[in-house]
Amino acid sequence: MTRVEWTKHALKQLKSIPGNYQKAISEKISLLQRYPALVANLDIKKMAGGEGEFRMRVGDYRVIYRIKNGEPVVITIQRIARRTSTTY
Repeated sequence: MTRVEWTKHALKQLKSIPGNYQKAISEKISLLQRYPALVANLDIKKMAGGEGEFRMRVGDYRVIYRIKNGEPVVITIQRIARRTSTTY
């Protein structure tokens, strides 16, 4: 079973964005948790230079997460940021 953990920082960021994006992000993370093999359908890409880090696009926002090795599947949501020229 895939487990999703949130950092305090990511939860704070989620609460600060508009409600429609909060819902969309929560739904995509729920899909990722239930069906981790659907990476292509969820617009997920591996982050360059980040070991085990990925980004999932949700509209103008990016969900940055890490998959922990050595455990069944643990996804840690690290941050949520609006995509701008300085996001990464």
